[in-house]
Formats: sequence, structure tokens, C-alpha cells
Amino acid sequence: MIEAERSHIRAIVGSGRLTATTHLATWAVCFCVTLSVAVAAHGQGSIPRGDVLIMNVHSRLCISPAGGADGKNVQIVQFTCDQDPSRRWRFDVVDGDIVKIRNFGSGLCLTIAGGQTERNIAAVQFTCDNDPSRRWRYAAIDATRFRLVNVKSGLCLTIAGGGTAGNATAVQFPCDGDPSRDWEITQVVFRQ
Repeated sequence: MIEAERSHIRAIVGSGRLTATTHLATWAVCFCVTLSVAVAAHGQGSIPRGDVLIMNVHSRLCISPAGGADGKNVQIVQFTCDQDPSRRWRFDVVDGDIVKIRNFGSGLCLTIAGGQTERNIAAVQFTCDNDPSRRWRYAAIDATRFRLVNVKSGLCLTIAGGGTAGNATAVQFPCDGDPSRDWEITQVVFRQ
């Protein structure tokens, strides 16, 4: 069905019946349809594949190492969902719904500082070893939203205080249903 829609749009565009404004609107529709298909392609409740952006449902910002840094123990913050390599993550399946979440820019994994199990401990990036604090349970809420539950602490990845500002720190907190505990995958075409 999507290919038929694309063919129809190509036929209209190629016929010369569209103005520049209509071309832009058509491109926007095509882009949105393509993005929706890419996001839906990973399926309801299934773990995302490839390089993705992890966006907080409440703030609409994406997680990233602070300042795009690539060192160990750099805090994870939320920032604009752009094409910076530090915003890209990859889910490495360990077993079933248990994953390691590896940053594209640094090659390091999302974890909780010091492997601690208390509330409000900052998320950082660290070596992707077998420590249980480097592992997360991908807990699907619906077709697009999910929670990341730290295997060691049993707490959810969230933004401190449910904040919506850029550079707010990602922390772990009980999975209490607050929308700041919920995440979505944003897949974009990355330019090389």
C-alpha cells in the first residue's frame, strides 16, 4: 500500500501540476509517512533495530551524553533530537527483552552511576561489560511507547523531576506511571 501511495505522489509530482508550495507539502507528507512506517516497522513491543534516537515522551527531547562527550562516567542528559552522533543509540539484545543500550558516538553503554540501586541516581555511560546495571528491560507500553527498567535496581530511566528543559539529567526512579518515565523511538535518516 505504501508503495502505491508513493507511485501516486511521484505521478502527480512528475505531471507538473504542482506548485512549489504543493511540492513542499507533498514532500512533508512523504517524509512523515516514511518516518511512521520506519517506526512502526520495529513492531508493537519489539526491541528497536539499528541506530535510533530515544525520546522522552514528556519533554520530547532525546537522551545524550552531556555535551556529546565520549568519556566514561559522563552523565546522560536530554537534549534536542538532532543528527549529532551522540544522540544515536543501538539496542543490543542480551536475552529476551533484556538489552544493553550502546551510544553510537562513544561506543559506551547506558548505565546507572556506580551501579547504585537508590532513587535519583544519575544515568551515565560506561564500558559495556556484564554488570547488571548496564542491562535494561525493554518494557513495551503500547505500539510506540516503552519504559527502560534497570535490571539491577528495578527502577525506570526518567528525567530528574520530570523536567522538560534541555540538559536535564537522566536518573532512575520508581516506575510509577508518570509520563516522564516513558520513551519513544525516533528513527531518522542519518546523513554521512
